[in-house]
Amino acid sequence: NLEEAMQGNIQALEVLTREAFPEDHCNVCHNYAVALRDAERFEEALVQIRAALETAALIRATVKSGSEGKRAIAKQRRQSFDLAIQIALRLKQPSPDLAAEFMDAAKTQALSDGILSDEAMPDGDFDPEDLAELHNKRHAVKQEQIRIERATRGTVPDRTRLYERHDELQAFVQLVVAPLDPKFQLHHTAQSLSVEAMRETLREDEAAICWHFSEDNGVLAVLLTAGDAPTVVHWGANAKAMDGWLQQWAFAIHLKQGGFNFHGVIKLLSPLLDIDQLMSKVPAGCRRLVLVPDGVLHLLPFTALPLSATGTRLGDRFEEVTVAPSLQLLRIVRARPAHEPAQGLCLIGNPTEDLKYTDAETAVLEAFWCDQDAITARHGKDATRDAVLRGPFAETCSSAALACFSCHGFFNKDNSGLFLAGKEKLTIRDILEHLRLPRCDLTMLSACESGQAVESEYVGLPAAFLVAGSRCVLGALWCVDDMATCVLLVRFLSLLADRDHPRSVGVALREAQRWMATSPRYAIHSFLEHMADQLPGAGEALVPVIDMMDKSPRFESYFERPYADPAFWAAFVLVGDTSVSLHALLRPMSPCAPPRPKPTPCSCQLCFEQHLKAGMEEPEPQWFCHGCPEDFRLLCNACWKKVHAEGCECPGNEWEELTVEAASTSSTSSPSSQKQLQPQPPTTTVQHDHAHHTRMRDKRKRKRN
Repeated sequence: NLEEAMQGNIQALEVLTREAFPEDHCNVCHNYAVALRDAERFEEALVQIRAALETAALIRATVKSGSEGKRAIAKQRRQSFDLAIQIALRLKQPSPDLAAEFMDAAKTQALSDGILSDEAMPDGDFDPEDLAELHNKRHAVKQEQIRIERATRGTVPDRTRLYERHDELQAFVQLVVAPLDPKFQLHHTAQSLSVEAMRETLREDEAAICWHFSEDNGVLAVLLTAGDAPTVVHWGANAKAMDGWLQQWAFAIHLKQGGFNFHGVIKLLSPLLDIDQLMSKVPAGCRRLVLVPDGVLHLLPFTALPLSATGTRLGDRFEEVTVAPSLQLLRIVRARPAHEPAQGLCLIGNPTEDLKYTDAETAVLEAFWCDQDAITARHGKDATRDAVLRGPFAETCSSAALACFSCHGFFNKDNSGLFLAGKEKLTIRDILEHLRLPRCDLTMLSACESGQAVESEYVGLPAAFLVAGSRCVLGALWCVDDMATCVLLVRFLSLLADRDHPRSVGVALREAQRWMATSPRYAIHSFLEHMADQLPGAGEALVPVIDMMDKSPRFESYFERPYADPAFWAAFVLVGDTSVSLHALLRPMSPCAPPRPKPTPCSCQLCFEQHLKAGMEEPEPQWFCHGCPEDFRLLCNACWKKVHAEGCECPGNEWEELTVEAASTSSTSSPSSQKQLQPQPPTTTVQHDHAHHTRMRDKRKRKRN
């Protein structure tokens, strides 16, 4: 039967030629490759599947944008890529290199389908004659398309001239346009990226993990580094089961902000994806990781996945973790031509006027920006679609180093976007066709669902902003608590502004997320007060955040970590080139208290590990010094006795005993903990409410004055 099927395909190819019947020719090539694979003639199958993919790319480039034929060929091409990857791994000498090339090409062409525009123009300083030539060659292709559509029914149109005009256009884009605007080739037939080019894209201390889902191949993961050959990890043909489980995850994260068992779910995800095995193959010297997900994997918070071997999270192992729609797009982003340093800031703030803490986020960002004259902001009702795409805001975008959209986002498989004033929408299509960010280093999307790209839609808002010119995009995978978003972004900006310890955006986000996960309430409260005191113009906007923190049930305990759950911080991901740094554009400021001269007495929060290693119980903080401006120098009784005898190093040296009334009245308190609270008679009872913090803040202000 296989021989008969193969013979039938051979005869069909003689009649159904690429020039006369391209769609049928593509289908026959694919079916012929399937038959050859089943007959274990893999080298011949590879030839046929390549022919199917080449024909599919030609159809895609010569069919009008948005047509049903283009959508149908996209689905067929995905199946052909699945088959091509399987054949590459079943050759007489299996080729992980070839499989990796097919995997990345599948993602790049899916991305290209989503952004394809017949009217898109390249960015850069082009000769007007070259732009006119580009227009003429596009027009020639369109004229051939019209001629074929008008061909007499029942006749077979000759597509030879159409393909010739397409080849001329493609050659012009590659030789003239792509050197100045590499991303523009995505609007045409994107060339596949070789493994050598993929490895050149990665830095010496960087690794990349690329995933691929298919019904036949199951789940594949390819590990690439700059110096080693690709490594393929194959988990078997259980993609349907895994995809179903991941779809449940995608549904769960949209039910309620933080309202699902994040810890329980995330612990199941790590072994499901065999993260430990993958991490064991990443060279020890790799400090940066690039993730290229597939399908619903785009929704996973990879940095929060636990590693059973070390008891830490994946994000703790690397200095930077970034997500890329494809390695080819990452290569294009990193190859962006150099420009004069940009100074501008474009800002959209709370256009729907229903976000509680957006004003604080935008006020802090504006206060951090050095060149106040280079800020173009649209707040509230002024942030309309017309204001964003036209006028001063659009002009500033062309010279902006940072763009921030602090608003609601929405996810739609066909056209995601952001909500603006008056219920207007800024969609992916708007961004691709009208917004230009050629000098933008970072785009911040403080919006729910702004980082998504699900199933075969590789565009999403982050990829759209990358194609618009931004080097890196910060987005969220799900709806995050408003206050948590505000705290994280303020911390992120403060780390970027630290000129004493310059950080890339990748390192700053990792440190901000780790700080969120490990900081107790008093540290978060103290940090926000520090920002309010030090940033002119932002203090008033941060007061409501601090006030609400005092009233929130989540912050009742002064020492518990209110944001330990990854649901509050793991949603934020960086897409693109995370090596960019913005410290030169931000007002210099340390995110922490000024360093104290050594030796610095340890506080209780820092000596927990020493107590636990010695087999002692966790020390109860009892004493603090409110002369120390940032962390109150919380100490247990034993540490306090030592420090008090030596004297505090801060100018105030004002110690007070912390009396926790709840601890003494709680029926669940252990005898040892109650005993620890009574080593000395209390001299002062400190109520940790808003009035107390106000007095402390006023006292620090008086000292500075």
